[in-house]
Formats: sequence, structure tokens, C-alpha cells
Amino acid sequence: MYYRDSKMEEALAEILDISLDTVDMLNLTIENDIGHDDFFYGYYVEFPQKTNIGEDILSNIKPSDVDKIPWGETKYYSESQFSNTSIDPFGYQAEWEYEKYLQAHTPSKENIINQLNKIKDIIFNECDETIKKSLILCSFSMVESYIKHLVWESVPDNLKENKSIIRKIENTRDRITLYKKHTNKTLKYIPYFQNVRHYLAHNIIKPTITNTQLELLDKDNNYCYYNIVQIIENLKDFIENPIE
Repeated sequence: MYYRDSKMEEALAEILDISLDTVDMLNLTIENDIGHDDFFYGYYVEFPQKTNIGEDILSNIKPSDVDKIPWGETKYYSESQFSNTSIDPFGYQAEWEYEKYLQAHTPSKENIINQLNKIKDIIFNECDETIKKSLILCSFSMVESYIKHLVWESVPDNLKENKSIIRKIENTRDRITLYKKHTNKTLKYIPYFQNVRHYLAHNIIKPTITNTQLELLDKDNNYCYYNIVQIIENLKDFIENPIE
């Protein structure tokens, strides 16, 4: 599969430090590098022999560009080489900037606790069961957002431009390690995160709710019961004191 995508071509031009017009005139194509194991390794570009390019085309290519073309070679490029260009063809930079914005603008502890109280009140009303389960999942999402923000604030400013920091903050174990590294303090695990949050995130239809009790099956097909009020109260306690 090859790409005639303007952003990919612009990114290739930036990688080679040549003009986009040169990429177009040479009709360079960016192809997927798929191994014998069907694994995607990145991209490659087959550059033509200079002797195969007509003089009418060569005369229109800037001399400085001519010297930068790896004539007759096949060059391999990683996804990161394309994503690290200013063109950002996959939108990774924009996604990272958005994540960075979220980490820096998470609501306060008080705001999240107020939201958790509102969720608890709504669940006590006779709303649809699916809505109740969605609100429980939302509770975990808000708490996790707060903890990710807490870890983000612990990271020195000079390290926040490193994209790997965002990836580490997204992972439970990694963010605990990161927080420990920069504060010498240990974060607690979010209560019920593994057994309730993960279950709802992957199969929100299957669990049932009776009054304020959530019923679900564990990995061994045993029924487990969780009091929804207790879940929310424990999440509030965690927000108040997330450090061991």
C-alpha cells in the first residue's frame, strides 16, 4: 500500500530537507514496510535513479534539492520520524498537546468531590440502570483524571515536553513509579479500579444493579456484589488522601 497523502509527502519533504515540489516532480511514493511476519515496521521510499529522470524535470528541481536526494536507493523511515516533523501527519502532536492541556487543567479536588456527590444523588433517583452504570464509570474517570493531574504536577517543567511522560501517566503502574521518583511518596491504587472500573469499561451491559448494589461476575465466573454508595464514598476518601 502506498501513500499519496499531502501531509505524508510534506513530512517526507521536511525529513529530506527538500521542497514539496521536488517530491511531487519525482512522484515519490511512501509505502508501508510490512515484514514477512506481517508486522508493520514503518515506511519506505524507493528513489529513482538520477539517470532515469528527464532533463526537463531535473532542470526544474532546485540544485540544493538534487544533492539531497538519495538517488537509486530505498530508504526506510519509522513512524516516529514522520510524527516528529512539524507537519504531524498522524495528529500525534495535536493529541499530545491536548493531553498536556487536560493534565494542566483538571478540576480541583473540591470540584471532583462535589461532582461525585451529585452522581451519588442521581443514582439514588430512579434513573435507567445503564445510566447508573455509566455514572459509576464516569466517577472512576474523574478520579483518574485528578490523579493523573497530581502526577503531572510532580514532574519538573523541563521534562513535561517529553511525550513519554504522558504515556507513563496514562498507565497505573507507571504513574505510581513516576510519582515516587519525583516526590519520594507512594500513590495508593484507586479503589475498585481493577475489579469494577475495568469490568464496566469493557462490558457495561452485563452487570446488573439492584437498588444501590452492583452485581457482576469475576474472572472465575463467581458473582461479586458492590455497594454503589460505598464505591463513591471510597473514591471521595481516595481523592482526599491519595498518598500511602
